[in-house]
Amino acid sequence: MLAAVIVAAFLVWGVAGGWSKAADYPWRLDPWALAGAVVVLMLFYLAWAAGYVALLELLSGRRLARRRFTSIWARSLLGRYVPGNVLMVAARVVLGREAGVSGQVSLAASVYEQVAMLATAALAAAAFLVWEGRHLSPLFWSVLVVPLGLVLLDPAVLRRVAGVLQARFGRSMPLVLLPRRQVAALIGWFAVTMALLAVGTGLGVRAVAGSSPGSIAFLGLGFLLAWAASMVAFVFPSGLGLREGAFALVLARHLPGPAAVSLAAASRLLVTAVELGVVATLAALGRAAPARPEAPVTPGD
Repeated sequence: MLAAVIVAAFLVWGVAGGWSKAADYPWRLDPWALAGAVVVLMLFYLAWAAGYVALLELLSGRRLARRRFTSIWARSLLGRYVPGNVLMVAARVVLGREAGVSGQVSLAASVYEQVAMLATAALAAAAFLVWEGRHLSPLFWSVLVVPLGLVLLDPAVLRRVAGVLQARFGRSMPLVLLPRRQVAALIGWFAVTMALLAVGTGLGVRAVAGSSPGSIAFLGLGFLLAWAASMVAFVFPSGLGLREGAFALVLARHLPGPAAVSLAAASRLLVTAVELGVVATLAALGRAAPARPEAPVTPGD
């Protein structure tokens, strides 16, 4: 509800000064394209959930009650609307511990997940900037630093960084790491996951504005640029406002300003609506599932 209110406020603010131009834009709804966008976005959230549960299994070295941990992932996702994603991670640690997974494993899975998603989105953003960057603000180029975060997923680097932080804060806790082969598979999985988000968003924009805003590739990569920028600015709850502003700048390459702002806000509403539907479904399906441990998973080399 809060997300809808903030996005609605952003929409009103953006189009208030040019309502006539936005209203005069030749909007046309393609229900089939919109349905396709919803399906692809649902697959994005399901792939995201599957990636997180797979991380938990790899880090804990055993098979888990997947329905229950998918439900935990779904319920924790709402914590992204609190600045810093702290509540999301805290919910995973607490609920995961109740279901039989240590807090260290839940925390490590969240770190791997967030870095992999951010870095793969930033790689897509880099491709977009090479393609269209000459037309955009130089500030967008700062996102090119983000893919360097993939280096942090290397076990040797991560071990050193964790050692420095533990020494700095005078605390020691067991460090749960993935081998390089599994890190590579993780990056590949979340690259596919973010590609689903890009395609779903591109289809959603074209479902109401036709081909004028650009190709699905242009729209999808531009949205991942905005996504990466909003994740870097983690003080904004789920990137509210910042993501829409960045995506509006991308859309303004081919559309009037008020129409671009309207579409950017509408894209947030579409993604949020699909997210809430998937979250509610997965939370309900997994809430009563048992947390029984199953056959051990053989850790990779």
